[in-house]
Amino acid sequence: HRAPQLSALQRQQALLSQPLQETLSGNCGHHRSQQIHRQATPRSLSRSHREARVSSLEHPRCEMPTKPLVVRAWPVDVVLRKSHVVVDRVLRGAVLAKEEQLIERATADYMGMLATIMNGMALVDILEKHGQPARLQTRLHINNVAEPYIRRRAIRHLEKGRIVIVGGGTGNPFVTTDTAAVSTALELDCEIVLKATKVDGVYDKDPMKYTDAIKFAHISFIDTLKNKNIQVMDNTALSLAMDHNIPIRIFDLLSKGNIEKIVNGEDIGTLISNSQ
Repeated sequence: HRAPQLSALQRQQALLSQPLQETLSGNCGHHRSQQIHRQATPRSLSRSHREARVSSLEHPRCEMPTKPLVVRAWPVDVVLRKSHVVVDRVLRGAVLAKEEQLIERATADYMGMLATIMNGMALVDILEKHGQPARLQTRLHINNVAEPYIRRRAIRHLEKGRIVIVGGGTGNPFVTTDTAAVSTALELDCEIVLKATKVDGVYDKDPMKYTDAIKFAHISFIDTLKNKNIQVMDNTALSLAMDHNIPIRIFDLLSKGNIEKIVNGEDIGTLISNSQ
């Protein structure tokens, strides 16, 4: 007897009812492969897709359901220019390349830049929802969603009372968004660079690991660069700020009201400058 002919829908359902097998292999000095088995049904797939829809602004760490692929959205670098604020959202592609060796560092850096642009798009909508005009600019060419970064245009936006969000870092891999924030601050004649992070200032060693870590109210650029235990900002950004005499203040992003306090000039966190 001839087997009954299956429709396209029946074939698709039969395929989805089979265990899903994937092989991941990479070559980074050694070869590795991993077999992943899971039962996939239309209902379970749709549920997993719904659960995977997380906001990068609300969830700084997101793990994929099979092999962990960690993408971390770092806190915000904020540059204050008089009464105007320029924001550069940070995600580190270097972490992605380090933890997921199948991805080249340059590719991971570009992924991180794209993530900062997506965060910037969300931030623009949030600000304008609260009545504050804002513009998103980027050094990567994505004209459908963001303006190209043009120094004179950014200054004009600031003069009109708009917040300028600069996404995409410098547009080049192997350059951190710390460096991009300091560079943008210098271009726009800012008075200070404000970096919001997960600690409330600069310590002589990692306060997450050592309970006896000592916090600095003020520290010089030279002392920061000399102390290898201080890793709150990359050395290239610190050196650039030191050479051009623009101070940096490190403060805690997670404490309620800190953004308002820092914009109003309150003395919180740690000030890094050329003065001793």
